Amino acid sequence: MEEEYNEISGRMPNAAKNSTFVYLSNLPEISFEQAWKASGLSSSLDDYFSEEDAILVEQR
Repeated sequence: MEEEYNEISGRMPNAAKNSTFVYLSNLPEISFEQAWKASGLSSSLDDYFSEEDAILVEQR
């Protein structure tokens, strides 16, 4: 499977504005909830991607 850049935008709970997460990914789809949790904002290791699945390259 070929890696793709996935740009995922949305609004996190209680946030004042939208956020965008850019992942280099082998996954066919990443939801916004998965993206923000895996960006380092979750306290659960189950929410993070393996390096083989996806890597966060930008957050804005």
